[in-house]
Amino acid sequence: MTESSVHDVVAIDNDAVMTLIDFSTGARKTVTLPHKAGGDYPDAILATGGYFVYPGDTGTWAIAVDLSGAPRLLGSSTYLVPSATAGRVWLVTTTTDCTQPTCRGQAVPVTVREVGAAGGYRSSLYRVPAGFSPISGVAGGLLLAGNLGPTDGSVVWDPATDRLGTPLPGPNMGNLVDVRGSMVAWGVGCSQDSICTSIRVTDVRTGRSRDHPAPQGTAGWISTGGEGSRDAFAPDGHYLAIRAANRVGQLSASDVYVVNVSSGAISLVPNSSSSYLYSRVAWLPDSSWVVSGSATGSVSAYNVQDGQRRSFPTPCCGVALLAVGG
Repeated sequence: MTESSVHDVVAIDNDAVMTLIDFSTGARKTVTLPHKAGGDYPDAILATGGYFVYPGDTGTWAIAVDLSGAPRLLGSSTYLVPSATAGRVWLVTTTTDCTQPTCRGQAVPVTVREVGAAGGYRSSLYRVPAGFSPISGVAGGLLLAGNLGPTDGSVVWDPATDRLGTPLPGPNMGNLVDVRGSMVAWGVGCSQDSICTSIRVTDVRTGRSRDHPAPQGTAGWISTGGEGSRDAFAPDGHYLAIRAANRVGQLSASDVYVVNVSSGAISLVPNSSSSYLYSRVAWLPDSSWVVSGSATGSVSAYNVQDGQRRSFPTPCCGVALLAVGG
């Protein structure tokens, strides 16, 4: 075990109830997050800047990862997405009061505001370009997905200047795998079951892309979009962890694989086979340990540097799986 992982914590979110596992000792505790909302959020909970940030009553809330102090309402929102700036998130608000027949088929107005999880920082309120929805923060602003046919695909948008970058052929909310800095990963050639023939990683700053085909003998990668948590990229951006289905269909068992983003090398994570339907994974802050569900349905951790393995007798993985520094 690395020295930096001594005080790390694995967090499993089951809507308002969260299980926290001390990575060093294996001790666990269950807590209830005040004001936390249930439901199908693409980002059910985020960890940034020493805070858990989550959708809840009347908007988005934040509480320290050690759960000290009272939760703070960051602002009203329909949903939230991560920011490329540590310690911040984007609050997204959609207007749904357009019920007249003349409104049908038109873009729903969307506004965004970047806020600090610790309070204090609040950006201006920005109107998102018509026909797009924010799906993640990214270096240079926000990654927007088109939702009106002609604007399908995605683009990086700088809210401060209102400038749109070069369009991308993807991703959308359903096939997005993860975003880390300027790197965006998404599923390509995806079926209706979100099983994809390849993962494409694009650097939005340079426009360079690389495809990583699913491992031979598998049915395809399982994209992570809309699953409550997205931590497929290691914090240092060198690795990508994602499940691959053993056969076609949502009831297929799957295994976790680690992709070396630079070399393209793919390695199987031992004891990660599971019939779990989603690809929830998480990385410890030092980028050495990847955490996922195991063959027995419990929490398992694998060190990509030296092959060490750890397991914890806690059911995995709720609606979101996170790992944070203690």
